[in-house]
Amino acid sequence: MQVQKVTPDAFADAVRNLMAEYGEEVGQSVKEDVKDIGKETVRLVHQNIDAAGIGGRKYRKSFKDTVTKDTAWITTVEIHSPKHYRLTHLLEFGHVVKVKGKVVGAARAYPHLATAETEAEELLGKKIAISVKG
Repeated sequence: MQVQKVTPDAFADAVRNLMAEYGEEVGQSVKEDVKDIGKETVRLVHQNIDAAGIGGRKYRKSFKDTVTKDTAWITTVEIHSPKHYRLTHLLEFGHVVKVKGKVVGAARAYPHLATAETEAEELLGKKIAISVKG
């Protein structure tokens, strides 16, 4: 960081400018952190699918990270399976099995998204803390 000499009258403006610079740098770092964690979360989902014993390479490969919102203040990344979104819900939460309108059993849940979400939240918190500290 560069040392600046300012007069007492210009001190408030100098501090304001430094804080704006810092905010911009941290904001960009956090946006990049969110995007990086999105990619990491897809990897975690892939691992969890394998660990849960869910077969099917097509299902595993279908998960993507998509930046759904990217403004000056907010960056949002969504992890989803555009081809198998109905199957995703059924596998994550389980479901009842009906035959001719009669409940004949239940399919168990294979949680694979919730654990990846929890891990991603923790990783993002750590990564942002590092970015803010500089």
